Amino acid sequence: MNGRRVWVRLTRSFAPLLLASLLIASCSSVPQTDRIRFGAIGDSITASTDRFGLPTHWTWVATAATGDVTDVGGYRHYGDTTADILRHVTPLPEAQVVVVMAGTNDAPVDDRPDPRTLTNITAIFEKTGVPRRILSAVAPRNDDRAAETLQLNADLRQLARRSGWRWVDPWTEVRTADGRWRPHTSVDGIHPTPASGRIAGDVLRAAIVKTATGG
Repeated sequence: MNGRRVWVRLTRSFAPLLLASLLIASCSSVPQTDRIRFGAIGDSITASTDRFGLPTHWTWVATAATGDVTDVGGYRHYGDTTADILRHVTPLPEAQVVVVMAGTNDAPVDDRPDPRTLTNITAIFEKTGVPRRILSAVAPRNDDRAAETLQLNADLRQLARRSGWRWVDPWTEVRTADGRWRPHTSVDGIHPTPASGRIAGDVLRAAIVKTATGG
């Protein structure tokens, strides 16, 4: 009888510890839902493969999707115009934030950016179904469309302001005043080096976090 009483006392004394252990185990098995989930839409600057299907090493997405920020997909394809992207983009129900970087492949109209680019970008955002939106500046270029790219970015910035989206220019550190790449920041005059892609990724990652958290 005495042994049974001792056992009851021990059981009661360890019960709180046992309950605490069970609670800890239960909490550790809960899926982590505090990660920031973003989608990315764009052309070759955003795509992970080139026109031959080989991996690119310049995409900013890899740098943005680090730590507590994760990439949940989106349409990104080498050489696509905004009209091409609009045809292929699909909803991104898992994304909290969506980033669009597009327009550099759209043909100019009378030496100015095609006005349909802005309409297409608005429609692209709508098709994703993601309410928190980031519009990114397009990258510099070293050909005869450098000045046009500067104008396109000015138009995109105004579109973002009118629409209530976050505007981000992740290329300021690698762009010259006339819209070209700074020396040694591009692999071919169009696409960034891996280092330039990481610079853009860091800027966009910060913007994604701010947008997701209401900053």
